Amino acid sequence: MDISGAMLQISLALTWPMIRSSVCDRYGCSWGGGASALLVAQLSFFFASAFTRCMREPRYERIKKRKEEEGEDEKSLQSSLLPGSSVSTADDDA
Repeated sequence: MDISGAMLQISLALTWPMIRSSVCDRYGCSWGGGASALLVAQLSFFFASAFTRCMREPRYERIKKRKEEEGEDEKSLQSSLLPGSSVSTADDDA
C-alpha cells in the first residue's frame, strides 16, 4: 500500500470513533446506511490501493528500464547525426 492509500485509510478510519463518542451516548447511534457505506468505501479503497501497488513494477525495474531507454536514445541520436563518421573538433582541423 502506498502513502496515498494509507492516508485515505486513516482519514476514513477517523470517522469510526464517532460511534464511541458522547454524542452517540446522549442521542443514541445505530448501525445505519451511512455506517454500511463507510465500511464498503473503506474496504473498496483498501483493496484498490493494495492491488494497484501489486500490479506496478518495482522501482528498481522501472529505473533500470528508463536507463536502458535513455541509452538507446543517445546511440540512435549519435548515429543519425553523422552515420559512419566521427565528429571533428577544432584541434583536428589545425
